[in-house]
Amino acid sequence: MSRFLKVFLRDPLSGRIHIAGFGKHPAWDDHIDDIGLATETLVLTKQLLYSEGIATQLASGAWDQIEKSGQAIEFDHRFVWGRDEQAIIGAIWASADRKGRTRFPMVICIQAGFDGLKAIGLLLAPIERLGMLCREAKTQEKIRDSFNQTYRELNGAIPRRRQPFLGNQRSRREFHSAGLNHSRRGAEKPAPAHLRGNWQNRANTFPADDDFFSGERKS
Repeated sequence: MSRFLKVFLRDPLSGRIHIAGFGKHPAWDDHIDDIGLATETLVLTKQLLYSEGIATQLASGAWDQIEKSGQAIEFDHRFVWGRDEQAIIGAIWASADRKGRTRFPMVICIQAGFDGLKAIGLLLAPIERLGMLCREAKTQEKIRDSFNQTYRELNGAIPRRRQPFLGNQRSRREFHSAGLNHSRRGAEKPAPAHLRGNWQNRANTFPADDDFFSGERKS
């Protein structure tokens, strides 16, 4: 079995929700110093989607052919991948670095210990708000502050729960994914009430972690 099948969406999250960011932003001269790549799933997501996916297409010239055909569209996509009781939801926006190079996007991902449908209901609005804050930000410090704020809000509103690590169990379900390719600019709808339940009344389960996103690159 490949390492991907062994570890992807099999991380011991211990009830925490993790947020990661990578790609391009005008606050950096080149690629963003990776933010929040704290699980193997998030590291693999960057590797497969960005480093080996988008970058490989650009380097091969395949992207140029799409642009020449007139079928290229601006990055503005949403996705969710789920596997048993874990999911990762992500958003991709067109962006640029400080030097004005626009070929690479900015990507934000959130990984949590519940299934894909619940991830859409609970996490799509927060990822849209965080994306808006990052696109408006002018400095690296402001972006890290926005990630920290979102991390604290998500992990303060959702209580810790006991959850088995599924790394040694063979999944009986296929990975499922759903592309949410329509524009969600400005969307700030709260999570549906039937998904929120009474979680927000049990806030502050986790201690604040102001230094969680310090900006160091994860190797």
